[in-house]
Amino acid sequence: MKSRLFVFLAAVVVATTLLGTQLTAQTTIYVVRHGEKLVTPGERNPALSKSGEARAKALARTLRSIEINACFSTQYKRTALTVQPTAHVHGLKVKTYRAGQEAKFAKKLAKNFVGKRVLVSGHSNTVPAILKHLGVETKLTLGDKDYDNLFVVSISKEGKVSFLHLHYGAKNPK
Repeated sequence: MKSRLFVFLAAVVVATTLLGTQLTAQTTIYVVRHGEKLVTPGERNPALSKSGEARAKALARTLRSIEINACFSTQYKRTALTVQPTAHVHGLKVKTYRAGQEAKFAKKLAKNFVGKRVLVSGHSNTVPAILKHLGVETKLTLGDKDYDNLFVVSISKEGKVSFLHLHYGAKNPK
């Protein structure tokens, strides 16, 4: 009788834990700066350089075993080309958001992608703003040669924000 009671209580604990995990599904947003760009005088919308293309492929390899539900980039080629290989691996199309509207975009992510995993590519000035508007309290500054950062923002159902700063691909150029 005691063993049956123990098995029953253990089953209740396991079921409650699993149900609790499902109810508190986290929203996870992966944020990167675009890969290295081609430097062409006068070009306002450059594509990626060979190094940038390699970095985009490295990002896809890094995130290949994680279910990604959406990929976003700004309206510029370099950000779209950075997330395109990852979008391809996951059977997704890259969606666009407007650079300069980070607060509005971050609010949209937090509202429309609850419990999902989203990849976002931005710029040295937009990535810190997006992170801030997602609730990251760590102040970040990205320089002109900072390309290898992978920021992971997790938002619990209750709104608690967790932040992880990783690196991927080749080290930043000198």
